[in-house]
Amino acid sequence: MNDNGVSNGRIKSAHLVIPRLGHLLFCLIKDSRVPFSKKLALAGGLVYFIFPTDLIPESRLPHLGLVDDLIVLIRVLRSILVDLDSDIIQEHWKGTAQELKWVQHAITRGDDAIVGIWNKVVCDDTPKSIAKV
Repeated sequence: MNDNGVSNGRIKSAHLVIPRLGHLLFCLIKDSRVPFSKKLALAGGLVYFIFPTDLIPESRLPHLGLVDDLIVLIRVLRSILVDLDSDIIQEHWKGTAQELKWVQHAITRGDDAIVGIWNKVVCDDTPKSIAKV
């Protein structure tokens, strides 16, 4: 374990990340420097996450039902935690700088994976098997 609270890539206080993230988002909604569009995206993402009617309903597809919620949440969190002015984020973050960096990295990696899968599934021109014909 080093002095910044990280051991083998794991955060020592990982159990505090979710409450700290919640506190950060609450503070960002109240902060006048955060653009209204970001606040609206955050509110919409949270409503979608909580609302029982989804694109993929949990009641019909229990294991896949949270996938759409997770996608929306990750996309919104990236637009806020990674794209917003870092000074504003750091001012409201109650954890260590290393924890914030870890959270931002995890959200960025998750979002990049979502975008990569989306591009392969939806945006690919013609499947290679059809292109050979």
